[in-house]
Amino acid sequence: MKVILHEPRWHTTKQSKILSIFGLLVSLFTDSAFSHASIVDNNGIRYDSSFMRGSFGFASLFSPKSKRRILVFDCPTFDITEQHLKRFQSYPYDYIGVLFWKLGLHIEKRWFCFEAARELMHLNGIYVDTESGLVSGKDIRRTLEDKGYQGVYMTEGEYQ
Repeated sequence: MKVILHEPRWHTTKQSKILSIFGLLVSLFTDSAFSHASIVDNNGIRYDSSFMRGSFGFASLFSPKSKRRILVFDCPTFDITEQHLKRFQSYPYDYIGVLFWKLGLHIEKRWFCFEAARELMHLNGIYVDTESGLVSGKDIRRTLEDKGYQGVYMTEGEYQ
């Protein structure tokens, strides 16, 4: 399994003008250099909890032209079961949780991307503990690095 942390998009495209602004706000709200997280299972399928889709689920492949920077952690001992994925796909996006992150608001059984990544890491024995109980890309990165995982920076277009 891979854990991918995405930096905000700094350049808009026809499809990503709103997402660029939203990503910058998420990065600001969560006090992190990262605006998004996704997980790639051992079969190469990427999952995330998406604002636009409104739930946890399959994520599209990266455009080979994308210059958006990502930090990829290879966690070969991690796994996601079909049972977990089916349960998680019923979880809607946590709009309140991400927009009011600093206030600690969260709706149970709803996730934004960092919460989904944290839960999948917990299932694999890696606990992202924070004093506040809130989670950001910065917390996920710190936890993985503290456990000895090394992230590799690249662009989405370079990821295969």
